Amino acid sequence: ATLSDRGREPVTMRSGTRLVGVASGSIQPREANRREAQGASVLRLLHTADVHLGARHTDLGEQASALRERRFAAFRATIDLAVAEKVDLVLIAGDLFDSNVQPRRSVERVAAELRRLVEARIRTVIIPGTHDVYDRASIYRAYDLPALAGSTPDDDLLTVLTPSRPDVVLPALDAVVYGRVFETKRAPESPL
Repeated sequence: ATLSDRGREPVTMRSGTRLVGVASGSIQPREANRREAQGASVLRLLHTADVHLGARHTDLGEQASALRERRFAAFRATIDLAVAEKVDLVLIAGDLFDSNVQPRRSVERVAAELRRLVEARIRTVIIPGTHDVYDRASIYRAYDLPALAGSTPDDDLLTVLTPSRPDVVLPALDAVVYGRVFETKRAPESPL
């Protein structure tokens, strides 16, 4: 179901491409080839979700640490791909972190990877999920991830969506990203 199906209008880009926000926070372009037809380049988007960095995996014993490192290596490879392919936008649609309780060192490692995107001028939007929920104890409240990654309030290079800021307009990309962000692990109502 599109937003208009539920009584809300979808966001429309200046080029005429309509973007529809979905429950997971991703975006789905409609009439995507219209951008090319009107002379605009195609939006190159790298989408990931459920990364679950810092998962403890207490049931795995000594293997848990190795699995955490493999997850981080996969995240680093995602950043490598974004930089190598020169994508326009990286969308992390939920659960970058496995929980809101992470050692500072883990947050700094993530910020160092996100800094690579900032330095490459690749816009990044993070939508908190059900594991790294945007509640009072949110990791995104405890740490200013955009600042740690070198993004400033004057740029749109790294944005963490919140319940009070459920979308970001990216003029340089002629795009808008919308994502529902909840302050609890369970949505107050079904987004479907």
